[in-house]
Amino acid sequence: MYRNELGLNFARCFCSNSDKLVIDVKMSWIYEGRIKGKDTTARFSGTSPHFTVTNSDFRNQNLFSTGLTLTYKLHNTLDATAYYNGEFGRRYWDQSFGLQIGYDF
Repeated sequence: MYRNELGLNFARCFCSNSDKLVIDVKMSWIYEGRIKGKDTTARFSGTSPHFTVTNSDFRNQNLFSTGLTLTYKLHNTLDATAYYNGEFGRRYWDQSFGLQIGYDF
């Protein structure tokens, strides 16, 4: 498989003396191309019929991807990051969410 992605990413920092908020938004188009593999012929032990398995039988697809990340840093010691990433296509839907909290000492 090969994957190409083309898009835009916008980030903005809102800063004060003691804390920072960073907002990051992305939108992109993704193309996934499948490379056809070799066919494999096999049979179960003790049987005579053979069967053939075709590798990489998935179709090529176009996806729309979007994402949002929020990062808040307080007094350069405590930070929290929350993110969302999604990829959507015809009969395809993939989403991920996350939260990360850190403390610098």
